[in-house]
Amino acid sequence: MDGGREYTVNQDSFGWSTNTYSYVSSGPGAPFLATTTAHWMMWTNFHNAKAVSIKWNGMDITDTTSNSVIVGQRVNLEAVVNPRAITTSNFTWSVDGSAISNYVVASDSSSAQVLPLTQTNKSMISFYWVGGGQQSVLCTVILTNGMKATGKAGFNVKRPNSNLSVFSLGIIACDAHVFIAGTPATGPYLHFGDGSTDSPGVLFTNVPDGSIAGTYQWVQIATNVFRSEQRNNGQVRNFLGKGLDFSYPLVTFRINSIADTPALGSPDSGPLDTNYVAATVQDTFDMYLMFNWNSSAASTDDGWVPLKKAHWGWSAAATRTGTNWSLTAGSAVVTGPSLSDTTNHPTWNGIAQSATWNP
Repeated sequence: MDGGREYTVNQDSFGWSTNTYSYVSSGPGAPFLATTTAHWMMWTNFHNAKAVSIKWNGMDITDTTSNSVIVGQRVNLEAVVNPRAITTSNFTWSVDGSAISNYVVASDSSSAQVLPLTQTNKSMISFYWVGGGQQSVLCTVILTNGMKATGKAGFNVKRPNSNLSVFSLGIIACDAHVFIAGTPATGPYLHFGDGSTDSPGVLFTNVPDGSIAGTYQWVQIATNVFRSEQRNNGQVRNFLGKGLDFSYPLVTFRINSIADTPALGSPDSGPLDTNYVAATVQDTFDMYLMFNWNSSAASTDDGWVPLKKAHWGWSAAATRTGTNWSLTAGSAVVTGPSLSDTTNHPTWNGIAQSATWNP
C-alpha cells in the first residue's frame, strides 16, 4: 500500500481460511465444550509512507532539522508527492523567519528593491533567509480527493555577528581646511570633518565575524539632504535630495572601514563665494553594513543581506561678512550616530546628488 492513497477494505476483499477452535471450561458445571469458527487477518511490515517529501537540491530532508545555511544563501526546495502518480490540485508553502525572493539593484544603481517571497503555490520554491536562527519550512498539498498532506523540514540559519563601531571624529567648520574628493579645497566650505585620513566627519569600522566566511560592503541612504543658500539680492535657492548617497556600493576608507565628510560649497560649483550671503545644511543618513556569504560575490543566485544600520546626521549654518565666511554660533549639531541590527534592506529610487537647486 502507498501512503497518500485511499483504500476501502471489506471481508470480500480477501480469501479467508476457516478455522475451528474449541474451548473446554474448567469452572463450576464443567465440563462445558464451546466451538467457534473464526477468521484472522494480520498486517506485517506495514508503514505509512511520507505523503509529501521535501527535497533540497534533490536530497530528501523531510522531517530533518539540522540543515545548515547562511543568510543570503539561495535555498531551492521541491515538494514531491509520494507516489508521484497521485494528482494534486494545490501546493502551499510556509517559510518561517525573515525570507525574501531576491534583492535587486539596477545596473546603473538608480534604484533598489526587495522582491518578497510571493511564489509559494507551486511544487518548487526558491528564496533566501535574511534573519538567522532555527527556521522551518512547511508544504501543504491538497490531493484530488480533497485530503491534505504535508511535509516539513528545519534549517539552522547562520547570521554573522559583526561588531560595528561608529565614531564622530571631525568638527563642523566653515573654512578651507577640508579635502573635497581627495583634493585640498581652494576656498571656504561649510563642512563636517576635514576629509583627511585622521579626521573625517564620521568613521564606520566593522570587525567581521570570523566564524562565518563572506564579504562585506557599505551602502548609505540619504534620508534627507537639505541645502539652502541666500543670494546677495535676497533670493533663496534650495536643494532637497533623497535616495542613494553617491554610489553603490561605497568605496571603503580602509579595510573594513568607511568614512564620510559632507560639505557644502556654492550651488554654482566650487567653494562658497561672494554671490551668496548665507548657507544652511540639514542632512540625515542611514549607513548599512551588508554581507554576502559568497566571498566572490559573483553569483546571482545568492544575495546581499543587511546586518547593521547606523543613523546619523549633521546641521549647520554660515554667513558671509565682506569676503569672509564664518560658522554661525550655536548652529552646529551632530545627530547620532545610533546603531541597530536590521533585516530591512536599503531601498531607493534615485540618487540624492541627482536633485537640482531650485530655483
